[in-house]
Amino acid sequence: YFESFAEEAEKRNLDVNVITMNVEGLISDISEHGIAGQCQTYQNGNKAIVIDESYWNRISDLSREFLVFHELGHCMLDRDHLDKSDVNGTCVSIMNSGESGCVLNYADSTREALIEELFTNL
Repeated sequence: YFESFAEEAEKRNLDVNVITMNVEGLISDISEHGIAGQCQTYQNGNKAIVIDESYWNRISDLSREFLVFHELGHCMLDRDHLDKSDVNGTCVSIMNSGESGCVLNYADSTREALIEELFTNL
């Protein structure tokens, strides 16, 4: 998913390198209720995305991509949550907080538009 994120960035002429940016990915238990993933910054400036293991084990490949892209949006693109919806109430950004009431529709048919929004609204 990290490689796919970098490839999607490159398609949009952005240089996103998880190695030089010191971002690692961890699958671990997150004890906070309702938290599927987090971007953490260490004292040395390195960053990590942490994904809740039990959540990870029960979601689809597409949901995994969404979650990793969302957390990398925080860690690598410095994106905040964006809780906007379209006229149908559908979330317009991968960066939605999940608390806004918009309906997330990350599917094969919407993936490209949501990834485009992720990398263009920096």
